[in-house]
Amino acid sequence: MWHDFGELASTLADKGVFVPQSYAAKLLGVSRTRVCDFVNEGRLEFVTVDDTRFVTARSLRAFAAVERKVGRPVKGEADMARAIEAGLRKGLGQMSGGEVREA
Repeated sequence: MWHDFGELASTLADKGVFVPQSYAAKLLGVSRTRVCDFVNEGRLEFVTVDDTRFVTARSLRAFAAVERKVGRPVKGEADMARAIEAGLRKGLGQMSGGEVREA
């Protein structure tokens, strides 16, 4: 059991914060299936914990910075990168009980 915790801590140190694919889908404004497609295409980085894939926050930020969302922009969401950053801070802050700041 402690070996698993050590492995998880090492993964966090190496890859940074990671989020469930369903939350990544919500932040990107796409379906969870589409996030799985992005992961399978190598456009989003993931880590596997106990046979479950999580998307790295770092790759979400990079994706938002370079990817163009197809279709009509969502009203009030002019900058996808800022929206994702705000969503990550809000969601991760709620999980940890406070605001999260990641470099």
